[in-house]
This record gives sequence, C-alpha cells and structure tokens, in this order.
Amino acid sequence: MTITSEPLPGATLLTICGEMLDVGSVDTFKQAIQPLVRDGAKVVLSLEHVLFVDSSALGALLMCQRMLARSNGWMRICNVTVQVRALFDLVHIQRVLPVYASVADALADTQKPA
Repeated sequence: MTITSEPLPGATLLTICGEMLDVGSVDTFKQAIQPLVRDGAKVVLSLEHVLFVDSSALGALLMCQRMLARSNGWMRICNVTVQVRALFDLVHIQRVLPVYASVADALADTQKPA
C-alpha cells in the first residue's frame, strides 16, 4: 500500500493506493498522516481503491479524527467503495467522521465536523 499526498485549497488530499487498509498496512497510514495530525491540518482521505477495512484501520481513522479535531483540524473521507461503505454504514462511522461522495463534496461542506 502507498499513500499519495496532494495539496488542495484549504486542505490536503491523501489517497490510499491499495485494496486493503488493515493491520498489515495501518502503520503506513499512521506514518503518512502523523505530520498532518501534529499541524492540525484539514485532511480529505480518498478511499477509492480500498476494498477492505478492518477494525485496526477503523480505530486508526477515529484516532486521527480525534487528534485533528483537538488541534482545530479535521478529516473527511470520500470516494468510498461499495464494500467499505457497507462497513461504514454498519458501524455508523459517519456520526463522528464525515463521509462524502467526492473530494469536491468534502471540500464544499463548510460545516466543521464534530
């Protein structure tokens, strides 16, 4: 798994390039997002290539969201595959971590996530 980073107006786009975000790849995700967490960044995370997310990855996503929120940042998820969307719906992740259809939708939402 690799993660690409692209600056956007007012945020940073991270794209996970790999089919699985799980215990075997979650450390790579944490390393990629750690500098952004420290800076209180605004992060849009694209999961367009991800077909599977396990509990360790869910925990990492929620931890990063909490840390970003504490430093006046945020994380928004977008481009979620059908498989991952089903899991997110099951665990109601959108209650604490906003999920959007596209990067543009994530950036257009001017409300600060909880």
